[in-house]
Amino acid sequence: MKIPVILTCVGSQVAPSAIQCIKNHPIHEVVLIGVDTKRREDSVGAPFVDQYYRVPMGDHPEYITAMLEIVQRTGARVILPGSDEEALSLSAAASRFAGMGCTVACSAHETVAFVVDKYRTMERLGECGVKVADICLFESLDELRRGADNLGFPGRPFVIKPRVSRGGRGFRVVRNQVDPYEGYMAGDNTTIDFDELQRLFEKVEDKMKRFFLMEYLPGKKYSTDILVRDGRMKGVVIRNKIFPVGSPTQLADIVFDEDLISYAQSVMEVFPFDYFVQLEIGRDDTGKPKLVEINPRLDATLPICLGIGINFYHEMIRHALGEPYSENVRIVRGQMPGPRFYRYWQHLFVKEV
Repeated sequence: MKIPVILTCVGSQVAPSAIQCIKNHPIHEVVLIGVDTKRREDSVGAPFVDQYYRVPMGDHPEYITAMLEIVQRTGARVILPGSDEEALSLSAAASRFAGMGCTVACSAHETVAFVVDKYRTMERLGECGVKVADICLFESLDELRRGADNLGFPGRPFVIKPRVSRGGRGFRVVRNQVDPYEGYMAGDNTTIDFDELQRLFEKVEDKMKRFFLMEYLPGKKYSTDILVRDGRMKGVVIRNKIFPVGSPTQLADIVFDEDLISYAQSVMEVFPFDYFVQLEIGRDDTGKPKLVEINPRLDATLPICLGIGINFYHEMIRHALGEPYSENVRIVRGQMPGPRFYRYWQHLFVKEV
């Protein structure tokens, strides 16, 4: 049976690997419809999908109208959202798509809307007894300085990040006396000097309330991709990212640490996720896991799920169609060490039409 499926964000550099995972479904003949904000000729994923449509940004007033038109035209049965903005907009309009026979494969809107605010998410988890990194808000330079002091600065660095963002935008590790020349030559955009940070906010004081400060976790960092069905964790792949510091991951080890699996389950008990969710987890200076943030949409490195023998994309399509998960779906435990994940780049030449 032919099943038209929409995948968003196919203009990203990692889209071809995701498209490859979605194709060759063991039961259905997937007709893959790619959408992105870019023109077809500028979208790297366009040559790999069966149909391509250009749409506005996920938070644009016309985005849902454009997506509804595509569903009507193609008969799409499933939408796989690839960005926070799209997950937020699509989940809010899920009933409209359902009326057309199309399922939005993400958590309910109430859940998505809550967790896209990273500060509020951390606050709620802390209230529920889940260990998270220490956090604080600030709306003035004095509050910024007090917050930094409470987080142990200058003896230890701290993190500043926007309450709502994706892809590492606005994230910085704040250190004392960063050498700007060395950072410039190294192409480092993940650290900032505290004095430089203060000078930045002196010019945009009204923007301070968009950010929050967070404890710096010096231990290993993990991305935890979780396959979910009706609030229950059904499959999980945890990667210890090796390179690069930012996104997307190019080198990582798949790990099966039992304390990370248990920690992920404790987070799942607080929020009723569905389909997929990613947890970013770090370890503090005692080695204990603490949440860094939650991403309620598909992750750029999700093809790593094949490393544990589960195709998350195929299973989410099954779930959206009301079918049971395959027998492969399970929580893999006790395999040490796990496989190493390498991402490498290929190229494609397309003759202009």
